Amino acid sequence: MKRSLTFVFIFFVLSSLPESKSLTLATTSKISLDFTSKILDKGKVLIVKGELYYKFNGGVMTTRLTKPFENITIINNFGDTKIYDPIENSVIQFNNKNNTSETSYFDHFFKKSYSDMGLSKLGYKITKTSVEDGSLITIWTPKEGSQTPLKKIELVHEKTLPIYLHFYSSNNKTLGKIYFSNYQKVADYFIPFLITEFSYSNKGDSIITRKEYSNPKLNEKVDNKYIDFVIPANAKIITEKSK
Repeated sequence: MKRSLTFVFIFFVLSSLPESKSLTLATTSKISLDFTSKILDKGKVLIVKGELYYKFNGGVMTTRLTKPFENITIINNFGDTKIYDPIENSVIQFNNKNNTSETSYFDHFFKKSYSDMGLSKLGYKITKTSVEDGSLITIWTPKEGSQTPLKKIELVHEKTLPIYLHFYSSNNKTLGKIYFSNYQKVADYFIPFLITEFSYSNKGDSIITRKEYSNPKLNEKVDNKYIDFVIPANAKIITEKSK
């Protein structure tokens, strides 16, 4: 349960752009955000709280969960992942090239690569483009030879910012939806402070995750203890096979 929750909040996928106060700095080297997530599954609500840290040099993303338990996950743009449990003083480490800091939604916002949300790099191509009510809608399908359970993805932009992702299976059933909203400008970056995800099972059941972000900090205001977190040398190491 603890590990599955960690993966949910590492990675990490709009309405019209609102006016908001912005933090401005000439150069941003690191950033942090607090988050509160509410997960609705079969009538039960689970609340998860934590902090997200991102270091621009190397694309290192650290997620610290504080509720309902504490652990720290560190992942880089090569897929090297470490999950530290401070209670057990143990660390799980593995490599997953399909699950890197670059596949996180926030990596696209920090790198301003949200024009395609990384779909081109993941092996998709645009097969249809349309404009509806001022929103740009693009349909993405796998390139020839790509192996993926997602046979179609709908991506919607409004005012150049992504507001919606819709994932389809091979039989055109909905696998999931993601809404990006409440955009705020932090330094030179537009960040969605609300991300709502719908995940559907084969039986038609859904899990709804609502992630709210707050308290953005930049550069010297970021807590170095966690953005540069060092796992204790005496931690028990659990190594898993690369994925």
